[in-house]
Amino acid sequence: MKPVIFDFNGTLFQDSAIHLMIWQELYDKLFPTGVPYPEIYERIKGLHNCVIIDYYYELNGKKKPSASENEKLSLLKEKMYRDYCRDNQLCVLTKGAPELMDYLKANNAKINLASASIKENVDFFFSDFNLGKWFKRELVAYDDGILGSKKEMYDKACQNIGIDPKEAVAIEDSLIGYRSAVSAGINEVIMIDPKHIFKKEDNMIEIVEDFTAIDRAIFEK
Repeated sequence: MKPVIFDFNGTLFQDSAIHLMIWQELYDKLFPTGVPYPEIYERIKGLHNCVIIDYYYELNGKKKPSASENEKLSLLKEKMYRDYCRDNQLCVLTKGAPELMDYLKANNAKINLASASIKENVDFFFSDFNLGKWFKRELVAYDDGILGSKKEMYDKACQNIGIDPKEAVAIEDSLIGYRSAVSAGINEVIMIDPKHIFKKEDNMIEIVEDFTAIDRAIFEK
């Protein structure tokens, strides 16, 4: 079986709309009379929190916050996100994901996560989504303050389970994630695309609405 590297946000968990809402809530707290929010999210999607926060300030003609102030705002945003998910009982994996991961584990496929999330969110994913059933927490690659890009997270996720990226399949939901996986040497990427927004690119071997539509033969060597 081919090894598989999963993205989490927007892939295993359909939370893009939640992040949009929370980013807007934070923006409205910071700049209640500032530049209107519509369309801002499309410019910041996939960027690191610190870049997004700096952009909010620049957009409104304000001095960028200090590094420590930026970090506090970033942590606040992620806590708002986790609290909202928990309070509204939204911690449910994308349709078909548990069954696919069960299948991969049953067939001894090496799998791992490459997530651009911070430690607190990764801990949340493991506690509230029961990810320990499929993944080893200590092997997950995430935004640990050392890895500087999603490409580096894919590098690390592969290294941590001892696989050659060229043999792996990545499962993603964004163009940034897709291109990061490819730049890390992964040649086969499955895109989770419930809104049908992607046009097929060379290394996109499938574009599907959810995990139930994935052809499992892809994973067989």
